[in-house]
Amino acid sequence: MKRKTNKKRILSMEGIDQVKLLGIGDRNLRILEEYFKEKIVVRGNDIIVADSSRHSEELAKVMGRLIEIAGEGHTVTEGDILTIIKHGAGGDDGIEELEETVVFYSTSHRKRIVPRSPRQKEYIESITKNDVVFAIGPAGTGKTFLAIASALAALKRREIERIFVSRPVV
Repeated sequence: MKRKTNKKRILSMEGIDQVKLLGIGDRNLRILEEYFKEKIVVRGNDIIVADSSRHSEELAKVMGRLIEIAGEGHTVTEGDILTIIKHGAGGDDGIEELEETVVFYSTSHRKRIVPRSPRQKEYIESITKNDVVFAIGPAGTGKTFLAIASALAALKRREIERIFVSRPVV
């Protein structure tokens, strides 16, 4: 009779608010399980992942990054998970590239606003460096949202005194 050796990877959530990391009703955990087709078990302050599949290494890296985010006091969102998976799917470089992404604004509810694509990152850098920026693109790509978030971040840093919001001119 052959015995299966079940290797497991254990990640610690010591000192982290589990609701911020795992979501209400473990929603974030279910998203990861569905994407990686892997069973994730939480026991106390430990996250246990089977170390048998080809995705277990990538899953552990994604979980590690999510633990870091929750450890900073931020609530992990579905968007955070999908962004980390997207950038981390290519291997180590993607996750390192994502870690270099600057959180340029945090809301009062500790929700992090970050650029979700390289073009959005360029847009934020352009807003930071220039007095006037014209953005052209399809609806729903975050142009106005990121501009307002950048203005709020500058206001919070006391780089500006007021924000005037007007209707867009077409």
